Amino acid sequence: MKSNALYYPYINVPDAKWLYKVLLYWDKVMSIVPMEYYYHPDMYTPFMLQLVRNELVVPVTPAGKISSREFDKFFHYAKRTVRKKGSKFFEGKRFTAQVHMEKLGDLGERLVEIGVAKSDNYPWYEMPRGLANHFMSFIALNLSRDEDIMADPVTYNGYPIQRLRQNFMKTQVRNELLDFLLPVPDEHISIDDVLFFKMQHGDLLTQFRIFVEREVDKICSISDIECEYEEIIDQSKSIFAIKSAEIEDALRSRWKKIAFQYVIPLFSVGVTCSLDNPSPFIAAAGTIAPMFASNCKEVSKEPMAYSVFAKRTF
Repeated sequence: MKSNALYYPYINVPDAKWLYKVLLYWDKVMSIVPMEYYYHPDMYTPFMLQLVRNELVVPVTPAGKISSREFDKFFHYAKRTVRKKGSKFFEGKRFTAQVHMEKLGDLGERLVEIGVAKSDNYPWYEMPRGLANHFMSFIALNLSRDEDIMADPVTYNGYPIQRLRQNFMKTQVRNELLDFLLPVPDEHISIDDVLFFKMQHGDLLTQFRIFVEREVDKICSISDIECEYEEIIDQSKSIFAIKSAEIEDALRSRWKKIAFQYVIPLFSVGVTCSLDNPSPFIAAAGTIAPMFASNCKEVSKEPMAYSVFAKRTF
């Protein structure tokens, strides 16, 4: 199971609602960044720079990580595409997108030669938007398999995922479950809030992710999932809701039980004790504190507790 996410298609991760769910679910979020950004971090957007400095987003460079054989596959795909669409590729500026030369390697000039890329704006190549979308999906998929990266590709809602179609169902199911387990409010969440939450509850994250991924795999293994998709997802959400309620109730009831059995009598002890001799009160308090901590710790070790704490916090 992968622990990190690889964001694409752009260099700068956007300040969007879906991002905070991604930051809470994965250990790290990586972004495909040309080497020049390492030496000139002022090229990042202010928000991206904040993410990088707080190590919530880790830049990874694509240079040398994709084999020439893989680039050849994309080149042949581009040739087939241009035979179908011809000169219509560059009709209208709004249909073009820019891709950094470091992501393309020597593939850039080969694409220029067959008429599906332009290199008028160094260090960027201009490509038809459809082809650029396909290329960024292609590079994300290949980089995600690199032994130094090993991350699940993630992107914003609605971005074309042509090359990632085999992962589409798994991604869709995961997103559906996480929308329920880690709902993000409409109000803006600060980076500091995310950092503080992961500092407090990060020890639960791995087990929580294992728990979710197992459910995702179980759902995706169902043969007729597309016919009964909504019903299957709703069943999983119902199970999650029951488990969350059990944890919430356990956290509340344990405190109430301890309060009524020990804390209230404790105040009686405190009242009846001589002010000059408060030792019985202190001794009782010293017994109850570890008891409460032990009971709460037992419940809070449940994988679903991560979701419960996130809903409480955000």
